[in-house]
Amino acid sequence: MTPPQASTLPAAGVTETTPRTKAKLGSLRALWPFVRRHMGLFVSWLVALAVASAATLSLPHAFKQMIDHGFSNASGADIDKAFLGVFAVVVVLALASAAILSLPYAFKQMIDHGFSKASGALCLAHGVTMLLSSDRGISAFPALQVRNPLRPDAE
Repeated sequence: MTPPQASTLPAAGVTETTPRTKAKLGSLRALWPFVRRHMGLFVSWLVALAVASAATLSLPHAFKQMIDHGFSNASGADIDKAFLGVFAVVVVLALASAAILSLPYAFKQMIDHGFSKASGALCLAHGVTMLLSSDRGISAFPALQVRNPLRPDAE
């Protein structure tokens, strides 16, 4: 019996997996009616995403400038100027990243607020007088008594 050839053996630590299929972007079309209602918020999210991408791409150049020009002359003013350039890029990146993270939350809050109004209106339309919910947006309907199931002692 001959030993197996090296080309037929799998590499160490490599497991065979089936290729994953990518999700189609067409499935995002269902979200478009919600996004269209808040187009300004969506556009500002895209702008923040572009600014964060640009800041991320310019960070290596800012470090290169700091090393090449800040430390070559060894004067305090040159080093300060080089560090200020890196600091400016980092601040822009931080602000854009914060906007990227907070704008979807604001968008979600707007959708939830609309959902709360729709839920309260549906409950009243079908004769529901008491609702168990931790959603504070439903409290906008005084005719609907809302109890929080997470806090049974509160009324």
